[in-house]
Amino acid sequence: MSSDLERKLPSSCPNFCYELIGKFFTHYPARILVVTLGFATILSWIGLAKNGLPEFSDPYLGFQTRFTPIANRLISLENLRLEVNKLEILENYPAEHQSEREWKRKRRKRSITTSSGCTEFPLEEYGRIGLELRGVAKHVLSRETLALISYFQQLVQATEFYSHLCEMDLERNCCPMWSLPNYVAIWANKSNSLEIETEDVLSFTQNMVECNGYYVNKTSNEECLFRRRSCPEECHHGGLFHTALYYTMDKFSLSKNSTKYVMVVLPIPKSSQSLNLMDNFQQEIWSLRLSLPSKMITVAGFDFGGRERIFKQYLIADLQYVAIASLIIFAIVLIFTKSIFVTLISFGVLLLSLGTSYFVYKTIFGISYFPFMNMLVTIIILGIGTDSTLIVSAAWERSKLSRSERSCDNNEPSRFAVSTLQDTTITLFITTCTTAGAFFASLTSSITTIRCFSIFAELLPRVSQRSKVLEKSLLFCKKLQKVQNKFCCSSIRLLFSSGVSYTSTSIIFWFSSFILCTCVVLWSSYGILYGSKFRLPNSEEFQLLSSAHPVEVFSRVVEPEFSESEYSDPNVNDLKVTLYLVWGILPADNGNALNPNDVGKLQFDSKFSLSPSVNQKWMRKLCREIQKLEFYDSNSNAGLNLDSCFMSTYIRWMKRDCLNFIDEKNSYKPCCNTSKFPYEYGTFFECIGFAARDVYRTPSFYFQPDIAGPKFFTHSFNHNEPYAHVQKNITQLRSFPSETLATYTVRIQTNVTYSVVYEKMAILYETVEKSFEQLMRTAPEGLENGFIVSPYFEFYDLQKSLLEETWTSLLLSVGLCFMFLCVASKSLIVSTGAVICIFAIGKSSDAAFGYYCTKTYNSVNKLDC
Repeated sequence: MSSDLERKLPSSCPNFCYELIGKFFTHYPARILVVTLGFATILSWIGLAKNGLPEFSDPYLGFQTRFTPIANRLISLENLRLEVNKLEILENYPAEHQSEREWKRKRRKRSITTSSGCTEFPLEEYGRIGLELRGVAKHVLSRETLALISYFQQLVQATEFYSHLCEMDLERNCCPMWSLPNYVAIWANKSNSLEIETEDVLSFTQNMVECNGYYVNKTSNEECLFRRRSCPEECHHGGLFHTALYYTMDKFSLSKNSTKYVMVVLPIPKSSQSLNLMDNFQQEIWSLRLSLPSKMITVAGFDFGGRERIFKQYLIADLQYVAIASLIIFAIVLIFTKSIFVTLISFGVLLLSLGTSYFVYKTIFGISYFPFMNMLVTIIILGIGTDSTLIVSAAWERSKLSRSERSCDNNEPSRFAVSTLQDTTITLFITTCTTAGAFFASLTSSITTIRCFSIFAELLPRVSQRSKVLEKSLLFCKKLQKVQNKFCCSSIRLLFSSGVSYTSTSIIFWFSSFILCTCVVLWSSYGILYGSKFRLPNSEEFQLLSSAHPVEVFSRVVEPEFSESEYSDPNVNDLKVTLYLVWGILPADNGNALNPNDVGKLQFDSKFSLSPSVNQKWMRKLCREIQKLEFYDSNSNAGLNLDSCFMSTYIRWMKRDCLNFIDEKNSYKPCCNTSKFPYEYGTFFECIGFAARDVYRTPSFYFQPDIAGPKFFTHSFNHNEPYAHVQKNITQLRSFPSETLATYTVRIQTNVTYSVVYEKMAILYETVEKSFEQLMRTAPEGLENGFIVSPYFEFYDLQKSLLEETWTSLLLSVGLCFMFLCVASKSLIVSTGAVICIFAIGKSSDAAFGYYCTKTYNSVNKLDC
């Protein structure tokens, strides 16, 4: 009798809550269902109506670091460059914004057209096709190989959509392609590339080899091609040999006398507005492989732009695999639960969880950036939500079976609901916490995409369990107050009691599992580090499409075989790292950390001052000290580097004669040799603007301005609201009205070749940091806030973040999961074993994936996985 009474009365607050909620669920299931699904549907509709569907027009967006020391400096440097280009707040010299014509002259592109109206040189904006040569066809400068390329050109011109996409000449005919056979035909005065003879090819080859020596450096190249002097007449024959050598043949053609790839540039702009026609045309180009008469030439890849659009199309098309997986999981859940209603409701809740999470992510949190990585959460929620459904269903069936065995009087649904809640609440709550905690750990990353993915992936498990948050929280708080050592003590007694045979079996099983998991972890670690050789990314361009896709093959295989510059050695990467020393702005990122498009505004240094005599002397000394650095390129002084260390240029400029030979009535005073260095306060600011103007007006043939040198505030600066408070602080330090110097930058050309290898760039970065720290130790007041940065450190910073923050996120997620498991299981042994097991499974999966990547991709296309 007393036992029956105890079962009827709640023994504690959690049990009372279980009974109350169980009765509520069993008595009002339809109302709960309608309210829950209706509320989720409304939120999902609001999220989609207000924010629209996710947009993935730029998949690369967000794969940059934010708020690291390097990232802050790079963003400040880029903001400085943008502000100077806009001429709204900063300008290269005083009153530059009033001469917009000159500003555009410095930034215009060289584009030369022929009398027919077609562009003479193959611009970057035109589509390209890469052809791979095999066998004897590798001797591209032969009549047979050129005939094959000419035949391919005719096939392209005969396609259905070519005439709709190509640029027309004045007679409304398609402009000619830029290809090696066409250049040989122009040289031989033939109307068609199919008419060229062996003699024409030999003559063309001989002249191209002779002219190549005039294209090896910028000065001789400009002299020959554009000034048409210092080289034979045939070498500047409309830039024919130059274009054929550097735009249609790979960089090893002359040095190895063998060509693997040739390029055919089509007069089709990459930014064509006829997207459907472009898609059909690309399919036609790819199908031409089957129409070529010989296996010695084939289409390797092409680039007609729209790579991001193709990626988006594939991303949407790949949702079919998610649908197939959903159908399989749907069938499994249906078989297990034996209820079509339960299965449909569970999948409906999962679908609405995505919509509700999207609403919270976009509308409540206000995060505008939605990376394509967030789509992976769809797969994750399928597994998490299905597990929860199966756990609750199994507990329900077990509760009914247990109750039916005890008494036939306790089979009412509310009792089953109470028993199910008691069995599953802690399990589902801990599962949600461990999943959310694992994703939450990725918030430590400085990469925007990973941060946003972490927030969305951490949000979704919580939303999917939102209908049970209240009772889980109440139960969890109550359980924490009654944590006892009963289970732990009983487990220890079981493990160390020698009288029971089950104990020895448990010990053997536990240690066997521990040894097995440890072996799996060690084997996986070896496979990851040495077998599959998982490594940091060594390409600045992320792979978006499959390795066999022609667009991806062109970008990662074909295009690197062609010279990045006609002045570079094909066997050596001579891209030297450039450093910038910046004063006048602070290395700060005041933008939105979750929006890669919001990089904030420039934050000016109110303490910056270059006018004091001490500062002028220190800056001149700095120019000399820089040349003593081990990584300084002594050859960088060749040519007109007027803005590299502007103080030296300024001093030389001030040594000019005071007499104005053009207008003798006006003198250059005080901006002439009557003023001695260091210059007086007024003279310094009056003359530095004129010096910057003269440097900037140097003909572009000799000098192209950079961000280096002094930059000045425009007169409209005070009217720009975001910078008004900064301007006020700056003007308080100035007593001379014409002082408008805003920033000062020194450019350093190093002798270190840029590399994507992390170790090499790490050594350079550490060396640069130590050298700059030593230089800045003697910096006077007003110049103490300078910083050094290089755009070439951007990829290194990404690699560094991946290397360091991956382990931080991993350890944090493991720690959070271990903490939740300890609270739920009340056993240190069980929690440790579970964490080791999970870690072993993850490592073995990584090792298997790495092995597959290595064998499938690297061995075939030599692409990193």
